[in-house]
Amino acid sequence: MTGTQIVDRLVAVAEDRQIRTIHGDQRESLMLRAQLAERGLSFQEHPWTSSNKPKAVERLRRLMADGLLSLDFHAKLRRELANFEERITTSGQFTYSARRGGHDDFVALLITAMIADIEGELVGNVTQLNLVQRARLSQSRRWDGMPGRGFG
Repeated sequence: MTGTQIVDRLVAVAEDRQIRTIHGDQRESLMLRAQLAERGLSFQEHPWTSSNKPKAVERLRRLMADGLLSLDFHAKLRRELANFEERITTSGQFTYSARRGGHDDFVALLITAMIADIEGELVGNVTQLNLVQRARLSQSRRWDGMPGRGFG
């Protein structure tokens, strides 16, 4: 997908759901900010850092372990969550990624959402938003996370 195709898709979803602000990490943020602004949407950047990423991962784990995060069933996301791991580097820092070169794109979206939530940039909070989603999507197939400590 090209950058323009990605923006076209984002704009279509945003218009359908009456969203005015798109949240994302620092990757391609200059392009996204410029192209979304041309279409009347704003872009809120949430850069990943060595201090906010572990907090976001822990928040995601806690919400999932406590059953407070309910997501539509998504096979690729489920697979990525099951293969997402935490490692400690020789310098003592935490690093997070998919096992054995797998993909973690969908997990990255959740982590960015957690960073936005921690920063107070989301309307309400993720658990309040979920109550609305559960009411609207009660007939769809759902996946309420993984049992145990969290994911990976």
